[in-house]
Amino acid sequence: MPQWSSRYLSCWRLSPQTMLVNVTNVDNLVLFRSKKPGDEDVYLPGAGEDDDATQWEGALPERGDYKIIVCAIHGIDTSYTLDVQITK
Repeated sequence: MPQWSSRYLSCWRLSPQTMLVNVTNVDNLVLFRSKKPGDEDVYLPGAGEDDDATQWEGALPERGDYKIIVCAIHGIDTSYTLDVQITK
């Protein structure tokens, strides 16, 4: 059973911003999802429930807090590196 851990990213979009997310571990057994702001389960395109995202780059579509959720695919090695960059 996959083990999901949440990381929250607070990003108030005041002007157009681009986000780059990259998650890695030694055995390439991690992936992530990225939720848009709000209470609903709405994900960024290419970083949703049906995507096996390990990297995502794109413009942030709206103002608010984005949630990055990381998963160890086999639940064995949960050590990972999460790199998030935001640029204007």
